[in-house]
Amino acid sequence: MMSRIAAATILAVGSTYLIPATTAAASDQQQSCPTVVVRQTVAVHYDPNFTSRVVRTAPAGEHDTTCLTAIGRGDPYRACGHIGYDWYLIKNGFIPDVCASKGA
Repeated sequence: MMSRIAAATILAVGSTYLIPATTAAASDQQQSCPTVVVRQTVAVHYDPNFTSRVVRTAPAGEHDTTCLTAIGRGDPYRACGHIGYDWYLIKNGFIPDVCASKGA
């Protein structure tokens, strides 16, 4: 059974699903969201795909707290020297999850 918080934050976006970056707890306690650190300079996209509009550039070392991850259901992408499917929602848009790491 999903917590009320997790159930309320799952959103369908085209062929992509936004889910909480942390796993749903058995209790309804609020969880803290992880900090995402950009590992190398990367374009921030309006939607979680490379064909969407670029809204800005996130420099290496930028920190942002996010509770949502876009789980890709389409073709894989190659970015930052890795292959991935998923995206992090940060300030003003999405970045590939392979271009960032979770901090404390």
